[in-house]
Amino acid sequence: VTVLAETMCQVLIVTRANYQHALQKYPEMREIARRLQEDETLKARRQKDGFVRMVQRRRKLKLIVEALQGSGIASGTEVIGASRALVEGAFQ
Repeated sequence: VTVLAETMCQVLIVTRANYQHALQKYPEMREIARRLQEDETLKARRQKDGFVRMVQRRRKLKLIVEALQGSGIASGTEVIGASRALVEGAFQ
């Protein structure tokens, strides 16, 4: 069996000690490094917030589906009202 790679990626790993040493050796890069860290922190926070919203939405949708499956919607108007209240409450 022969395996051929379609793409290749090289990864450079820099330890914290080496990174800090480089910042001491090249002090003019400190401001750039600080801005880069702020940008990456903001991106990570946005991604986390997006994941949290996605998980919350999935949970709400799951609750709605479960409620509607077990509600017997056609059986009476009070059940329909309760289901409607659940759906409306989930999206507020």
